[in-house]
Amino acid sequence: KIRQKAGMVFQNPDNQIIGNVVEEDVGFGPENLGVPTDEIWKRVEESLTATGMISYRAHSPNKLSGGQKQKLSMARAMLSETDIMLLDEATSALDIVATEKIQNALDEKMRGKTMVLVAHNISTVINADKIIVFDGGKVIAEGTHQTLSETCSLYQELASLQKEA
Repeated sequence: KIRQKAGMVFQNPDNQIIGNVVEEDVGFGPENLGVPTDEIWKRVEESLTATGMISYRAHSPNKLSGGQKQKLSMARAMLSETDIMLLDEATSALDIVATEKIQNALDEKMRGKTMVLVAHNISTVINADKIIVFDGGKVIAEGTHQTLSETCSLYQELASLQKEA
């Protein structure tokens, strides 16, 4: 039941690959939920386009780079059209341009829905309604990017370090 309500993408997508070709991998699952075949292929096309993976649709997922595998996992999660998206360092292998493109596509897809991001890269959470800052496994602050930029020294330090990189 949880899988029907929540899409999940993890830092290491190798454990999520199930298809022999990219488009098959992305399209796996919705048929079991009663989604018509034509609708599945429409969603596969949309999600592969949104993640920049459309040209890899016929490739073996096992031959993709780490970043391409993360994009594949994001495409699969976007296709599911769930109300909740759980992302654990889901774009850690992507460059800043690819991360921003996927984040914009996710923001659009998840508008009015719930997205939970575990991230070290502040650019992936900058537009979040609520950011929770952990240190040593404990919550030390929460708020918007603007609030944390003004009030949380750890958040300020992370932001500063990322601007320097």
